[in-house]
Amino acid sequence: MCNRSKDIPHVLIIGAGVSGLTTAWVLLDRGYKITVIAAKYASKDEKITSQIAGALWEWPPPVCGRYWHWEDICLDNLKRRCLVSFHRFNTLADNPETGVRMCKSNLFFGRPIQSCPAQTRKLAEIKETLPGFRHDIKIVEELGANPDYGIVDSYCHLAPIIDSDQYMDWLINYLKSRDNIKFFTREIKGNLLAQECELLTYYEADMIVNCTGINAKELVGDDTVFSLRGAYFRMINDGSKFRKINEAMMVTLDGEESNDMIFIVPRNNNTVILGAIGEREVLDLNINLENYPPLKKMLERDLAFYPDLKNGEFDPDYPIAIGIRPFRRTHVQLGRERKDSRIVHNYGHGDSGYTLSFGCAEDVADIIDEMSKEIFIKKENVPTISKNMCNGSSINYVTQEGKGV
Repeated sequence: MCNRSKDIPHVLIIGAGVSGLTTAWVLLDRGYKITVIAAKYASKDEKITSQIAGALWEWPPPVCGRYWHWEDICLDNLKRRCLVSFHRFNTLADNPETGVRMCKSNLFFGRPIQSCPAQTRKLAEIKETLPGFRHDIKIVEELGANPDYGIVDSYCHLAPIIDSDQYMDWLINYLKSRDNIKFFTREIKGNLLAQECELLTYYEADMIVNCTGINAKELVGDDTVFSLRGAYFRMINDGSKFRKINEAMMVTLDGEESNDMIFIVPRNNNTVILGAIGEREVLDLNINLENYPPLKKMLERDLAFYPDLKNGEFDPDYPIAIGIRPFRRTHVQLGRERKDSRIVHNYGHGDSGYTLSFGCAEDVADIIDEMSKEIFIKKENVPTISKNMCNGSSINYVTQEGKGV
């Protein structure tokens, strides 16, 4: 059980993926005491979703964005949040221990960008907003990609690329070095709202932030949450078998099926990842080249686009990464559970967990700041608790912006 200082509001964070730990970091910086509980933490032996992520920062809508239903207010919020993350990762890239690098991200298209209004808007926004922008079909040959693959348009810009294993290891160790934060291993099951009072009492916390990803489907009864299985191969990228790849390369979906996607991204100095696939509501992680033909087709697409990879070798210790992305049909759920509850939600980031991590964490912290004003009586600094808070009644979403955005 945690001891709470009467002078420091205490936040319980459920979930230790990139969203949960980033939220913990931002709240620590704002002066809160933090307790993190999670069923699993990042490790070498049993990797969590945030370690398996592609972890390439993208301007919304992302490459796999076809799984989200877009509305202007949602897209505007995602762009604002992703820029917050961009600048934070740009700063972190100065420290090589974080596993964050700023590299060129190259996007390729099988038809002219101007023929697609959504891509035309996205290009204009990137040109205006991000450094290193260049719109030039010559990028294809300059990078060594196959000029006969069918690419007719391309552009690039600078973007954070994160070695997710190294970053998650660095992040949790950084947080452990801070004061006013503790970590516990515990799995929460059942209805989170029904357990709210118990959790607040047991951990002596004042507020709860739910960063449980795919598990939010059960914990908050959110039927809009769904899984998207993803996979990528890991190939040695030391320059001995092919020209060292130092830039990200993506052939965007552009309205096509997700399994037509090409995703070639340098993971670190010696590894490049090749993907990708996106398969909805498929939970089996025991797939490989021998037993699952779509993986073979995925690899064939990457090799056809970048022929030099045919000479490459897979990482013998970690040749393939397979995981489940936590999507939500109506975008990220970020906001307060309801006005008489002390639960704040931050889940459903899909394939944009890293891209949105700091932006969403800052928005959560703004909500926590407002809740703190409600909970604590200014003169005596004593928490007041709503009687309705412990009733465990049915869920009624009241979010920051009226919808899960």
